[in-house]
Amino acid sequence: MTARVTHALNDHSYCCSIVDCFGRGEPPERFGDRCARYHQKLIRQRQEDSVRLQVPLIISEFGACLDSSVCAREITQVGDECDATLSSWAYWEFKTFEDLTTSAGTGSEGFYNRNGTLQRQKVLHLSRTYVQVAQGVVKAMKFRTGNYQPPASDDILDIPGSFSATITIDTDIQAPTVIHALLQGPEEHPALSWYPNGVDVSVRMVDMPGDVPPAGFKPITSWDKNRLSILVNQAEFHGRDMFVTLVPKGHQSRVAPSVSIEAPDRFLYT
Repeated sequence: MTARVTHALNDHSYCCSIVDCFGRGEPPERFGDRCARYHQKLIRQRQEDSVRLQVPLIISEFGACLDSSVCAREITQVGDECDATLSSWAYWEFKTFEDLTTSAGTGSEGFYNRNGTLQRQKVLHLSRTYVQVAQGVVKAMKFRTGNYQPPASDDILDIPGSFSATITIDTDIQAPTVIHALLQGPEEHPALSWYPNGVDVSVRMVDMPGDVPPAGFKPITSWDKNRLSILVNQAEFHGRDMFVTLVPKGHQSRVAPSVSIEAPDRFLYT
């Protein structure tokens, strides 16, 4: 098969495929470790397949669960593996639409309960910080929800809501990297956020072995609601790796620079 720009590889990742969900739409809590291994094996195998086929990978269905801690765990497990493999994903489903394939019985797998109220825990865990578009090539990204695996230390990457990304910059691209971060939910749910007290942002160039990093790194940055834009227009940084972190305001880190901000309008450049 000859890969085309319109081709993509897709698969579904449901833990209920390997454990008995007893008609509840989500696996019992005791199967957490088994579910994690399943999602990791499936998504990483499909990522290898996508590389072999030279097409992108999207997990086009997962979740189909209720507004519970188990559902948040399922979302986190799949989301973390998609981050690790730089794969796309789409949750099933937005609304129930009288789904004939559901395993949730009369429960709601969508964003809303039967009475129209928002399933807040589910929607928050789906609202992961991520790179929407990049001025170059995304090499790595990671978001921490703190839901399934507890923080291992006081490293910023272990704080719930923290995010990091490494991007190889291409200054021939005259459009910015855009990172989506849920600073504030919609008008009807403003408190729905990973950053209720603000966000600390760090943007720096990763030093190369034996390299002396050029001085004067000054990217052009701006916020548009929940979107952070970072444009590097200095040719001397072409091909260099940019490392970005976002951390909920008020947390300190001993391993990476950051700056507290009252509003998303000041950044630290190093």
